[in-house]
Amino acid sequence: MNCYKCGCPLSEKDFCTGCGADVGTYKSLIFLSNQYYNEGLERAKVRDLTGAKEKLRQCLKLNKVNTQARNLLGLVYFELGELVEALTEWVISTTYQQEKNIAQDYIDAVQSNPTALDGFWTASIPPFINTTWRLIPVSRAVSIWQRFSFARW
Repeated sequence: MNCYKCGCPLSEKDFCTGCGADVGTYKSLIFLSNQYYNEGLERAKVRDLTGAKEKLRQCLKLNKVNTQARNLLGLVYFELGELVEALTEWVISTTYQQEKNIAQDYIDAVQSNPTALDGFWTASIPPFINTTWRLIPVSRAVSIWQRFSFARW
């Protein structure tokens, strides 16, 4: 673990030997973040994807640069069919760690497989349309519907 201020390796002491910053709380947060990651990983292994998603999001609240947690959360989102969220996590992960990051392979795999995107569009567009129709006032929705029904005939 490195100091958040100067990047020096941290010792067992609660201050950085390089710059003197108080790192006791920082160490506690990183430790707790790693615990959440391990719990999320265990839940993902037993296919408790909703529980894994919750634990990994808690992990990232404490340590947003944990690229392993971001990559795993992206896989969990992907398995749940939430492709946009998965790609978002992988893109953020590649922003924090450009080299030797498997997230770029995940992004490339999704982009090179158009059939995966077809399933995404058919699953996500109808709920969007239903939500959009609910936001339009009833009188406006009726007039739009009438316009479409008369235009077809």
